Amino acid sequence: AELQANARQTGADVIASVDGIIRRANLAPFKDKLANPPAWAEAARGKNYITVPPDYLREGWWLMMSRQVAGIGLSVGPGVFGLAPGEKHWATPTVPGEAMKALEEGCRAAVMLGPLLRNMPERAPEVAILESYAGAFFAGQAAWDWSTASRSLGNLATAANLPPYALFEEELAKGEVPASVKVVYAPVCDVLTERAADALARFRARGGRVIGSPTLAPGVKADAQLPDVGPLFVTRKTVSGKETDEAIRRQAAALRAVTGLRPYADVDNAWLFTFVRTYKDADVVFVVNDRREAGDYIGPWGKALEKGVANKGTVAVARAAGAVYDLVRHERVPFSVEKGQTRIPVSFGTTDGKALMLVSKPLGRLAAKAADGTLAVTSPDVAAMIPFGILDAQGKALRYGVLRDGRWSGPAPAGAAKVLNLADGAVTAF
Repeated sequence: AELQANARQTGADVIASVDGIIRRANLAPFKDKLANPPAWAEAARGKNYITVPPDYLREGWWLMMSRQVAGIGLSVGPGVFGLAPGEKHWATPTVPGEAMKALEEGCRAAVMLGPLLRNMPERAPEVAILESYAGAFFAGQAAWDWSTASRSLGNLATAANLPPYALFEEELAKGEVPASVKVVYAPVCDVLTERAADALARFRARGGRVIGSPTLAPGVKADAQLPDVGPLFVTRKTVSGKETDEAIRRQAAALRAVTGLRPYADVDNAWLFTFVRTYKDADVVFVVNDRREAGDYIGPWGKALEKGVANKGTVAVARAAGAVYDLVRHERVPFSVEKGQTRIPVSFGTTDGKALMLVSKPLGRLAAKAADGTLAVTSPDVAAMIPFGILDAQGKALRYGVLRDGRWSGPAPAGAAKVLNLADGAVTAF
């Protein structure tokens, strides 16, 4: 969200990345002597960086895919050695095979859905986190690391299924709170510029709510007080991974209660997160499983839960759908409509994700025609973005695209023979 806020001011593209390594000092410190350390710990003695737990990587990849950015990737730095079996430099190849498998799964989904991910906008935000430059510096709130109240609050908002929109004070001072936003969180706003304070007053006058910390600038009225979010719990070295997990769920519930909003896409399970992209009649709901336990990799140190756990729940979307599609499995999925809500059962084997497309009626068949080196793909469903793949005669994918308003055209790859609808799995030959 912060990268997107920067991009709105600079016009730059956002490239998000997930770390391929972790720093041992935080989660598997040398100084903590275990009675029965895992075998890799001896082999990695003296190594400051180790391969990221595979299920962290898998979940992080899906969280990146859920947001509209120009590209996603893996940040490895010296950790490239942790993903390369046999390498003996900075990091050790603890579980490279498992990590690479998780990375391959994520890359496959990202490449396949890439055109959709780049083009389909996020649903207009309802919750914004105000980040104050003035408050950070003039009130002594500048952070020395990643453990800021704003970022902790963003994590809790995500856990509460209220995807956060980062609103920088400089941006607010130049205009208004976005029209779709109903609630503004003000966690570190002890000092605000006069223009930002005036914009918040206008926001409240149109019915918006400001939820601030106890130290909110006295010239700004708050409608409610934020629960104590504190720094990221993982940095508190005396707190266990289990305690961290429980605290996140507890504080996310408190944040949701004080916010007073019902998410557009909600889940009856506190370990499932949702994000929504919307284009005309189509919603793509991303659902990510965050349920983890202590495994046998870094779990023995007790500071983190790194092993994904099977989980299930029911997603409730505030609209009546006529069809729901799994964009990765390319198939329709069961659902029900109750009191104007679409209810979709979901299940996960580990910290995985899903991309579920909701539309008002079942999608029609794609049509494709190649002429003079140009391929044209059309759909009768003009009020949706539909991802598709171009295949050769043997079914191998040559490239991927997305239909906007029922149309797409581009160069026909050599050997192209079929078009695959990534929503329903239907294949059209041409």
